[in-house]
This record gives sequence, C-alpha cells and structure tokens, in this order.
Amino acid sequence: MLEDVFVEDSVARHPLAGQRAVAYVFIGLAIVALLFSFFYPPLMTIGWLVAIAFFVVFYFYNRSIDIDFDYSVTNGVFDVAKIISKENRKDLRTVDLKEELVLVAPQGNPALHSYAEKRLKTLNACGNDNDRDTYCLIAKDAKDSATEYAILFQPNREVLQAMHRVKPREVILTND
Repeated sequence: MLEDVFVEDSVARHPLAGQRAVAYVFIGLAIVALLFSFFYPPLMTIGWLVAIAFFVVFYFYNRSIDIDFDYSVTNGVFDVAKIISKENRKDLRTVDLKEELVLVAPQGNPALHSYAEKRLKTLNACGNDNDRDTYCLIAKDAKDSATEYAILFQPNREVLQAMHRVKPREVILTND
C-alpha cells in the first residue's frame, strides 16, 4: 500500500535595517517635496508629482523587501516558491528527487567541498533565521543532465526527513 507524502515549510527573509532605512528615505523625500510645493506655490504641480512618484517608489520597494520562501516535498518532488509581500507566489524550482537529486548536505559539510570549485548556478532561498541550519541541495538540470545547480535553503526537520526517505544516501542529516 502506497502512502502519499506531503510536507511543507516556510521561512521569512525579513528586511534588513538598511533596506528599511532606504524605504524611510523615500517617505522623507516625498514629504519634503510636499512641503516644497506648499511653500513655493509656482512649482506646486511639480512638487505634487514628485511627492506622488516617491510614494509610489516607496510602495513598490516596501513590497519587494517582504519575502517568504516555501519548501514542499510531495511524493518525491521538492518545490521551492518565493512569496512576495504575502500575495504574489512565484515557483522558483522543482526538483524530482528520484531523478535529479545529487546531494543535500548542511552548509560547510565535507561532502560539498568537491562542488565548491565547480561554480554552480545557485538559487538562494534562505530566510534570515539564524536558528535554522542552511542546507545546500545539488541537483542535475532536468533538460541537460550534465549541468548541475545548487539551492541554498533552510528546511525544518520534517522536510529533510521526507527527502531522506526518497534518497537516503544523498541526503545528509545533522544530529540534533
């Protein structure tokens, strides 16, 4: 009897202090443009347009720095998705663990040293949660099996165990 497997996890990449500061600079510039338009009436229209432009830039910039990553393992398929501002979901990668997986190991594990010199194309799907270990997944490209790529991610124990059930020799777990 076969059992369906579905495990998912999510990590957040919280905005850094510098990113928040840039957002507040846009708000400050918008306020300065509004004040300028009130104190110098001949250029009121230009001041309002500049203020509106800075508010629009703030809105889109603020949305772009609010990022979550979802990881899911469904019957031997690993998916990574990026969620921007809790609204827009973009599927980044899908890895068939049975066919494409080469290795999953914690960052800094000796098993990854041979891949350090290869300069693989890397997808960084990590949050900035320092309590979680960062893992590196090495996989073959589905279209060209000679090409490999890497995914950096911060899974929970359930995601790692689901991957380990599919390919136990290729998934290196840490002892918690």
